[in-house]
Amino acid sequence: MTIQTLDLNAAVCGLFTSMLALPISVADEFADTEVHGASVTGVISISGDWNGAVVVTVPMPLARQISAAMFALDADALTEAEVQDAIGELANMVGGATKAMLGGSSSVSLPSVTEGVRYRVSIPGAREIANARFDCSGYPLCVSVVQGASKGSANAKRPA
Repeated sequence: MTIQTLDLNAAVCGLFTSMLALPISVADEFADTEVHGASVTGVISISGDWNGAVVVTVPMPLARQISAAMFALDADALTEAEVQDAIGELANMVGGATKAMLGGSSSVSLPSVTEGVRYRVSIPGAREIANARFDCSGYPLCVSVVQGASKGSANAKRPA
């Protein structure tokens, strides 16, 4: 059971095109994905025949655009809870697509959502097996798939 970056790219681009109607393109593998300012990260754990997690990170302005598209609302009218719900749902959709690529018997967790400035998501014991970078409306979007995480092991940590 493996995840190919090309399959991940196709799944994310398809999701954005069909479900959100937002323009998205695969970014160069060396593209700068560092977010300056606030960002939002959604994490879905997958457990069963394969154990790991899917991590989706977007800068706050893009998170608001995604939320507005998902809820058919004006981006300025969104609440913090709506933005968190939307990014959690985005992680859920990408996680579901990833689970389908893996095959076998597994289940996905409820999403965890973290937002802030200069934080790091740590999943102890996990190693990254796929990383896809995108450009959506001029903002970076990063999807990472990690393997070896145990159930419920996603933790957000601020640097010291």
